[in-house]
Amino acid sequence: MVSTQQALAKHGHGFEHHNKFGYLSTCPTNIGTGMRISVRLCLPSLLLDDIHTIARKYHLEVRSEREQQQTVGSRKHNDKRRVHQVSNQQRWGLTEYEIYAIVTRGVQALLAADDQLLFLPHTPGL
Repeated sequence: MVSTQQALAKHGHGFEHHNKFGYLSTCPTNIGTGMRISVRLCLPSLLLDDIHTIARKYHLEVRSEREQQQTVGSRKHNDKRRVHQVSNQQRWGLTEYEIYAIVTRGVQALLAADDQLLFLPHTPGL
């Protein structure tokens, strides 16, 4: 990185920097740290709709790595082997710690919701 900065400086160029937002890039969502934290989770007990509802509350994106799903009524049911990639939506104007805290709280909420359903006693016939 230093050699790239030095080479650019020799020709009168450099990376644009803002004191509050950090280094500017070609994508406005990456102004600031541009940091993206991604966590892979297996959430076998949650319905996809519930995963997305919780994720939105914490401003997280969810990408499912398996596309197989069952429909139960009008809701999509989560395949027990499905792995979800969860990451922060916002990368602009936040510090690294703020991004870390957002993702951590969201992941904890998803895991708690999944655990709550996972450990409910099974009632035969329902």
